[in-house]
Amino acid sequence: MLSVDSVSASYGNLRVLWDVSMSAEAGEVVSIIGANGAGKSTLLKSIMGLVRTQGGEIVFEGTRVNGVAPHTLVAIGIAYVPEGRRLFPEMTVGENLRMGAPRRCPQVNERLKIGLSPIAFEKVISVIEKINREGVAVLLAEQSSERAMEISDRTYVLENGRVAGSGLSDELLHDPMVRAAYLGVGT
Repeated sequence: MLSVDSVSASYGNLRVLWDVSMSAEAGEVVSIIGANGAGKSTLLKSIMGLVRTQGGEIVFEGTRVNGVAPHTLVAIGIAYVPEGRRLFPEMTVGENLRMGAPRRCPQVNERLKIGLSPIAFEKVISVIEKINREGVAVLLAEQSSERAMEISDRTYVLENGRVAGSGLSDELLHDPMVRAAYLGVGT
């Protein structure tokens, strides 16, 4: 459904992503974790056409989408929910998450927990799980969220703009190195 193959991206002369590869299949929840500045936001913005890529390929449903305008990506089925408060405060969490996604598509959500109470965070998780049950692929970017990995099928670990590790979320959740380095849990 969505694949990113050897994508690099920069802000001016500052390289932020280095040959990043990842994928998300229909009906999958995929977490992208890493420390602040690891490249998570840049990866999502690259997928959405908000940051120009240098090299590599982004393919959605068999079509190369590098350089495609964000409004066109929304029209073909890719939605982006950036970090921070709701885009439209008068709308529910679910309405905000579905905004711009008129059909089944990858839903790209960034940093779920920022500014959310535990109850609000669980509400967002619940909406994401509901959207996912409809067959929508969901990408979650999070600095250190064990809960995000718990609802994910697979996880990619970004470090300094590169994929430092990837695998089934259940396996990574029990990996002592991942737990210590990215989840803040001792070995």
